[in-house]
Amino acid sequence: MAAVVNLIVLAGIAYLVRRRFDNSIKPYYWPALGIKVLGGISLGLVYQFYYSFGDTFLFFAEASWLADYFAKDPGGYIRSLWDESFLPADNTLTISQPRSLFYVKLLSVFAILSAKNYWISSLYLSLLSFISSFWFFSVVVKRLNVTMWMAALAILFFPTVVFWSSGIIKESVASAALFALSAFFIKKSQGDQFRIGHWVVVLLSLWLLWSLKYYWSALFIPIAATSLLVNRVQSSIQLSQFKTISLWVVMYFIITVGVSFLHPNFHLNRLLDVIVQNNEAYNLISQPEDLIYYHDLQPTWSSMMLNSPWALLSGLFRPFIWEVDSFMALIVSLEGIILFLLFAGQLYRIKQLKFSNVHLLVFSVFCYSILLCTFLALSTPNLGSLSRYKVGFMPYLLIVLMYGNPILKFLTKRLLDDRLIG
Repeated sequence: MAAVVNLIVLAGIAYLVRRRFDNSIKPYYWPALGIKVLGGISLGLVYQFYYSFGDTFLFFAEASWLADYFAKDPGGYIRSLWDESFLPADNTLTISQPRSLFYVKLLSVFAILSAKNYWISSLYLSLLSFISSFWFFSVVVKRLNVTMWMAALAILFFPTVVFWSSGIIKESVASAALFALSAFFIKKSQGDQFRIGHWVVVLLSLWLLWSLKYYWSALFIPIAATSLLVNRVQSSIQLSQFKTISLWVVMYFIITVGVSFLHPNFHLNRLLDVIVQNNEAYNLISQPEDLIYYHDLQPTWSSMMLNSPWALLSGLFRPFIWEVDSFMALIVSLEGIILFLLFAGQLYRIKQLKFSNVHLLVFSVFCYSILLCTFLALSTPNLGSLSRYKVGFMPYLLIVLMYGNPILKFLTKRLLDDRLIG
């Protein structure tokens, strides 16, 4: 009975949310939601029958224990969300890593709502991620004049983006927070004034993103702040393309130095050690064929610069088609081929670009994607894990690469010509 009630609630939320969007994008709503829900269910099935283990079931088992604790002592449960010292001494929680424990606490709310039903909880999280992604899609289409089908492919239908931002994993909530922040960033860059409710959502999204994926926010916040400041300057003073980029780089460096004090792992003398330590940890637990190998990676800037091109290449385009050994790897490899072709198309037209506010935004998003991809590939040299973590930048990079891409223009024109001839 609880499952039926939850399904009715979920359907009602989905229906009411759909009414708030413009009619022009509504045809994408139900298909995208269906694929998102299917992605969350598929994730659970893949971990259950393909991997035979995974953090998704561990997270839910821990969240279910907290749901039982809520049934016994609601006050103690609520206090324990903010302070673990209120947990009973006989608790069976095994997760202590701060970001994972934060996610378990958040997940426990859905475990309570679903009567500890994994699949219903998965639907709630998939719906949350979908609503945020569809809102971001609507903003991109309306504010940036990106072709609707291109934005839909990048945000709503790209296979690994859908799969790794659905269901019971940290990335589903983190991507929802990032999509919301991205939508607000675009609106603010175009001069929108926010009300108190908007700022509440911004702060909530920042809190969620920082708590779950602090390295996403550590790149997103400085780049967004830099872009907004440069955009403000550019609207007052006419700057050449060279001066605009130079100002952006200088301001980004200044803001990044400030952000480096927000977390111990971001201290400039600590960041490189963290990257190398994570790299070594993945080398110990990964199969040799799944690894990205680097040339004597050391915690020095020279070593990072030397290995960054291979990290970026591997993060974007690997596994290569001849490295494929599973269906999941085949999907990622085919996506890499698509990315490569899109990159080639944009390189062809790069000299034609003239800087405008939109192109400054595109430049900022491109920098975020490239920096995050390089960081992830250096610190997470496992191709399987990397395909999951790329959800933090992949939809953004796809939008940039498809924006005005001559290859897509050519293919679209040929398709239209064929239809007219037919």
